Amino acid sequence: MHKLFLILTLVFVSGLIGCGESEPKESRKRLPIVRKRVKWLNSYEAAVTKSRETGKPIFAFFTGSDWCKYCSLMDEQILNTATFANWSKENVVLLELDFPRNKQLEEPIARQNEELKNKYRISGFPTVLFLMPDGTPVLQAGYHKVTPEQWIEVVEKKLKESLGNQTSQPSETQN
Repeated sequence: MHKLFLILTLVFVSGLIGCGESEPKESRKRLPIVRKRVKWLNSYEAAVTKSRETGKPIFAFFTGSDWCKYCSLMDEQILNTATFANWSKENVVLLELDFPRNKQLEEPIARQNEELKNKYRISGFPTVLFLMPDGTPVLQAGYHKVTPEQWIEVVEKKLKESLGNQTSQPSETQN
């Protein structure tokens, strides 16, 4: 019985020793987190109006904010960083379309979000759609475990390509 107790004690103690941190928290590299989250619109109509006024595309973020693991990771690692905050201020109109499970949205917002999810055939979260003011989607993106700078670089390149392809298409009204 003493041997069993001794073995269990050694296993427990060695487990505690092995659980130490390899480096102090203070020395770990951290992303610059925005203390106050970037301002997101939740009204599609307000986003369209602002997009028309500014000429910026709408950054529509379809998220399950309180249950979707990858939505939370995207929010924490990309969308809630100083890099993204600075970039978004200059380049897009932010629209959050949330599908929470543990909190209640106002009925008009919940209905709007569901209609937009169906309209754009969103089947997974997180999904980011870049939309023109008329609602035309020009790019779809999602979460990837990269730095905010890398994510923005890829999105900017793809957005430029998409917008270039869109403007180079012949208009249906031309004869």
